Amino acid sequence: MYRGYSRDVPGFLVNRPRSFAEHCKEKMKNAADIDKTDIKSTDIEGVFLVKSESLSKTWYRVQFGDNDGTLLSCECRSWQRSRLLCKHFFAIFNHFPEWNWEKLPQDYRESPFITLDYHLLNGSSPTQPSSTISPFPADDNLQLGEPLPKKPKQCSEESDSPPPQAPIPIKSKQLFKRNESKKCRHLLDEIRQLTFLVQDQKVLASLHKELANLLKDVQQYKPSEEGLVLEGGESTSSTRKTDKVSSKACSTIEKRCKAKLPKRSTKNKYTGRVGKKAAMNRKTCYVHVPVNATPQTNCKFL
Repeated sequence: MYRGYSRDVPGFLVNRPRSFAEHCKEKMKNAADIDKTDIKSTDIEGVFLVKSESLSKTWYRVQFGDNDGTLLSCECRSWQRSRLLCKHFFAIFNHFPEWNWEKLPQDYRESPFITLDYHLLNGSSPTQPSSTISPFPADDNLQLGEPLPKKPKQCSEESDSPPPQAPIPIKSKQLFKRNESKKCRHLLDEIRQLTFLVQDQKVLASLHKELANLLKDVQQYKPSEEGLVLEGGESTSSTRKTDKVSSKACSTIEKRCKAKLPKRSTKNKYTGRVGKKAAMNRKTCYVHVPVNATPQTNCKFL
């Protein structure tokens, strides 16, 4: 069951996109404020002049266009921005009934931007129902005893459409393998975390035995090529990048540890001071006196 349209909705907005219908309803309300005296018809058929409501001295040129190539247009800002019907078109619809939606070019009325894809939604177009269209002309002289004429083939045996492609096989086994390996790694991480919390030595000892037995069983299924056992798992681009980054970081850290850091030179604590005392202290600051040396004194006692 589908909800029906309101009676206030015009016929040309039925089965239109919701955004376009809302836009037209808003412009129809704005067009109700435009009087017939603000619209002038010109000598050219399908061309009108509509007075601007905000600018009293401005008149917008509205052109309906035709199916021969003349485009639909209006000089207002709303049309220039969206290329959707502005309030000036709806004002002409109100005051000039002969110029209505059907007078617009067919290319605009059937534009894919303002229409629904009926072949996708319902399987057929509402304008041309399949029950009323016949592929061959009707013959009034056809009698009951005569055989019916053969219907012409609507499409050739060799259609231009490409042949249906076979579905792409999905690598389900590989995905299953990766999921199972992730589950195993997740369990091992949980067990590792629990070893930091469990304090019972008997439980840890039994766990160690079971893990050792599991390790022996799993090692039997390691892949090998020509008798050589492969080390590590499948390497991906992300793992290779992380390995390169980690190796570079380790190498830089080792170089920094091996290199001897330069020692900072000691600074004279009297630099920057002015005066005789500071000058004397700067001279005698780095005087080294041997501790074990015996002073030579030439004292004369009277």
